[in-house]
Amino acid sequence: MPTRILALLAVLVLALAACADDDATEAPDETLDDAAELDLEGEPAPDVDLDDDTAATVNGTEIAASTVDDRVDSAIEADEELATHLEGEEGEQLLDMFRAQTLTVLVQTQIIFDGAEELGVEPSEEDVEEAREELVAELGGEDEFAEAIEASGMSQAALDDQLRGIAALHAIGERLLAEGAADELPEQPEGAPEQQPEDLVVQQWLGERVAQADVVVHPSYGQWDPQSGQVMPAGGPMMPAPEEGEELELDE
Repeated sequence: MPTRILALLAVLVLALAACADDDATEAPDETLDDAAELDLEGEPAPDVDLDDDTAATVNGTEIAASTVDDRVDSAIEADEELATHLEGEEGEQLLDMFRAQTLTVLVQTQIIFDGAEELGVEPSEEDVEEAREELVAELGGEDEFAEAIEASGMSQAALDDQLRGIAALHAIGERLLAEGAADELPEQPEGAPEQQPEDLVVQQWLGERVAQADVVVHPSYGQWDPQSGQVMPAGGPMMPAPEEGEELELDE
């Protein structure tokens, strides 16, 4: 599996652990006033017909509010430093950001699953196990893998979802290449980091899928931004996403 695809989902898999980094948990200087009531262009947001038990829907598939809250609670319980940040003066805003980040992971993962199903390349158990082995190797071994998962507070169900996501992206990349998608790739800018064709076709495919996805977010979590592929939090701007090529850093 190409390293770039692995890194893409590694960030997704361990996003909760990465959020506890000092830089990530510093409150932004600016806030979005009444962000839950305005869309991204400053117009009143459309009414969202979701009950309080549903955090979002992705192409008609519900993401339960309890799933988001359980993952947030588990991550906070697993990281005392993160819990301390959330208790500070700006803790409420940081919690909004963290909930939005967690929901973003769930939405992105569901988009990947939907796309794999439509392409007929849903990963097998063997594919998922291979994805796990690749991620273990990327992180340096079983001990490091276990420490990262423990630090994130991730449940086994959540980990299984993310491993399936890694396997699904690999299968999607293989299918796209077999269908000639690499022939339609735009020319890469001069001086840009060299990337494998599978990485490029998957990135293009994922960007298109995110932009086209029918995502509805409960206002208490924020709003979906199809351009960035993120849930913009109700209480303030989203935490910055990792730069392309940036190495994943795990808290000790």
